[in-house]
Amino acid sequence: GAGPIGLEAAAWAAAQGWDFTLFEAGEIAEHLRRWGHVRLFSPFGLNHSSWSLELLERHHPGYRPPAADALLDAAEHRRRYLLPLAAVPPMASRIQCRTRVVEVGKEGLSKRDAIGSRERLQRPFRLLLERDGREWMHRAGAVIDASGVYSMPQLLGDGNIPAVGERRASREASDRIRYHLVDVAGSERTAFAGRTTLVVGAGHSAATHLEALSKLAAGAAGTRVVWLYRTLRQPLYPLYENDPLPYRDQLSRLANGLAEQPPDWLRLLPGARIEEVEVEPDQARPVRVRVFTRSGDEELGVDQVLASVGFRPDNRLYRQLQVHECYATGGPIKLAAALLGGSSDCLAQPAAGLELLANPEPGFFVLGNKSYGTNSAFLIANGIDQVREVMQWLDRSTGGRPAVDDPKVSTAETAS
Repeated sequence: GAGPIGLEAAAWAAAQGWDFTLFEAGEIAEHLRRWGHVRLFSPFGLNHSSWSLELLERHHPGYRPPAADALLDAAEHRRRYLLPLAAVPPMASRIQCRTRVVEVGKEGLSKRDAIGSRERLQRPFRLLLERDGREWMHRAGAVIDASGVYSMPQLLGDGNIPAVGERRASREASDRIRYHLVDVAGSERTAFAGRTTLVVGAGHSAATHLEALSKLAAGAAGTRVVWLYRTLRQPLYPLYENDPLPYRDQLSRLANGLAEQPPDWLRLLPGARIEEVEVEPDQARPVRVRVFTRSGDEELGVDQVLASVGFRPDNRLYRQLQVHECYATGGPIKLAAALLGGSSDCLAQPAAGLELLANPEPGFFVLGNKSYGTNSAFLIANGIDQVREVMQWLDRSTGGRPAVDDPKVSTAETAS
């Protein structure tokens, strides 16, 4: 994955002169490109590594990074930092975009073979790759999965399984049920202005949508919002004294204010669950949603659904590797256990040393947002710290002498 964390790992390898390849299913920082209109919580100073800036300045002497305290949106972060980083000569020739890693396995070993044995360390990884309908195999001594979670949204139904009719509705009316961050007040304004929108969820994605919808309601007559969420906690969003992330604080306070004193354009459905979804294109309100509320069953008619219900890791990529996953979050178990026992504040997460990042599968690491599973407390800075730990370990254990795509490789000598 060539997102913020995959690029940081590749930049470390490039700075050290390692042999590496970075595979990306879409474009550089594809997920950030998709939600480019959203402002990042953390300032630029927390969202870059020292080694990447050194690499940029070495190969682009005129490069000027954003100010350390700059609060960039995702598109700006991508344009001003990630794209220039991907373009430096030691990086550009090693990145293969529009190339999907279908699955990762071990040469000559199934998932159940050589359990706890050094033999797994001595066998190379095999990566099945696909681009433009063509498949081929790539070998590597170590693999970092930093593919993120944005491509795997959670679902609307109770218990995070599909609601009745949801799968069909999302296939046949994908413009009506949206699982990602939508530019409500910008490029997609016409789909929401003067219409009724159901927002589902009580995380910061939902708050981001509500911030945009509140601006829209102020200037577009007839704009209405129903906000549905399962929790009954109060306040709805935690606040932190002297929050060093001012935009997080601003967004949380705005959402709490809407929940405590909803304006005329907003209806709240706390403690509610979605049971059924149906799209009837010929109706005035084409999306019909049956919900369980605290006062009984109800059917809602809306124009759009913004399913701000979070994301989950896609473990199909490494299902043939020995990865111990958390039963609650889907992330690697050691890190997940540390996170579950910690604070909900993304600035107060436990330091992820190698002992938390290592898997039973030697040489395989899940880093970045995907390593947190369904835990939403991830910041780019957490991922950069992870990269530092893993790359230092690879340097110590391999001496920085990688050998990529060699079927005879017999030790973990590759960062790929």
